[in-house]
Amino acid sequence: MTEMIYDDAIDTNRRPDVKKSWVSAYGLLYFATCVSWAAPSQLLLGMQMQQLDASNKEAMLGVLMTIGGTVQVITSIFAGSLSDRTRTRWGKRLPWILVGGFGACAMLFFISFTPSYWVMVTAWAAFQFFTVLSTNNILTLTPDTVPQRQYGMVSGVLGATFTFGLVGGTIVAEAFPLQTAYIVVVGLFVAILLTYTLTGTWKHSRDIHAAETKERARTEADNLANNIAAITHSLHDYVDYLWVFAARFVVHLGNYVALFFLYYYLQDQIKLEDPEGGVLILTVVYAAVTILSAIVGGKWSDKVQKRKIFVVASALLAGGAAIMMAFVHTWPMVITAGIILGIGWGTFTSVDQALINEVLPYAQTRARDMSIMTLTVGITNMLAGISATFALKVFGGYPGLYICTGIITVIGALLVLPVKRSR
Repeated sequence: MTEMIYDDAIDTNRRPDVKKSWVSAYGLLYFATCVSWAAPSQLLLGMQMQQLDASNKEAMLGVLMTIGGTVQVITSIFAGSLSDRTRTRWGKRLPWILVGGFGACAMLFFISFTPSYWVMVTAWAAFQFFTVLSTNNILTLTPDTVPQRQYGMVSGVLGATFTFGLVGGTIVAEAFPLQTAYIVVVGLFVAILLTYTLTGTWKHSRDIHAAETKERARTEADNLANNIAAITHSLHDYVDYLWVFAARFVVHLGNYVALFFLYYYLQDQIKLEDPEGGVLILTVVYAAVTILSAIVGGKWSDKVQKRKIFVVASALLAGGAAIMMAFVHTWPMVITAGIILGIGWGTFTSVDQALINEVLPYAQTRARDMSIMTLTVGITNMLAGISATFALKVFGGYPGLYICTGIITVIGALLVLPVKRSR
């Protein structure tokens, strides 16, 4: 038996700093995955439902998204374990990134021209399966490769590229005819995958991970007692991880519920004459502020080597913005709330990812634990619609919904406080 080595046994700050070229290639790779799901999720699939059956488009899209989300959640449970057990000359992560990336591209291309609804549902479920394989392994490259002193900076880049990908996917979906938009997304993803692979950027991660694996091998337990002790302590080692999981789950749920009925909120509560234009303006403002705060917040947390205070403060900002939306009645004040929400959410996404990297208990199971952590996004996305509808009806309309959302987010912020492994 081999003792599970706690990540603190390997000092990640002994790693060399990652270069700008590595960070750029890494950010582009994550950007490609975000564009690949954003374009169909935001617009393209909805347009296809309209073409297939305009009278039932909402129900059809809802079923498709629910099935896809279910596959995403199930795949996340085992995808990381497959990666952790992989042994190839290309390392643990690259094979799964490529299988997932090219598989997702194939499904998008297929979806672009299929005339059958249930075939499309099946292809979208397969797309979600491949996307999990790719994305979860991409996220694991940070704790595999980056020194702890740069976690915030790299996580800030991921937060920024996530928003860039969301906006970029929406722009592609709006700018091109339906099938052309799919082809553009697929072409972009394939080009970035090939560039990342052929330039050899992945070798840096593989080599660092291989060297640390050898170092861990030298600390293997030499008797049964040591291994029994390791098993006994394993549950204790996951306490901080579980607190971060809970906090991330609650804050994400609050954010998704807050944004779920944004169009109807602007139309019915604020009485905006052009709610479509309002959503576009808010999206652009929110995205710009989120990107800036993600980069600044990540670097700042690296500089002071603290994470919890940033996560708590940013979640409190986001919660405050949601509560603010419960009481405002003018468009300028809604924009102000959107700016505050963007500052809070951008900082949260970057520093929270750095916090996750710091509380992963074992180097040998990083991909598995990272995959399980991504369930916080998949499950809260699935629950957002039901939760928002419930809050809207039970708590007296939009003011009650946003007060409830703000309280949920504040609770999420407080759940970070018991974490001991990160400052």
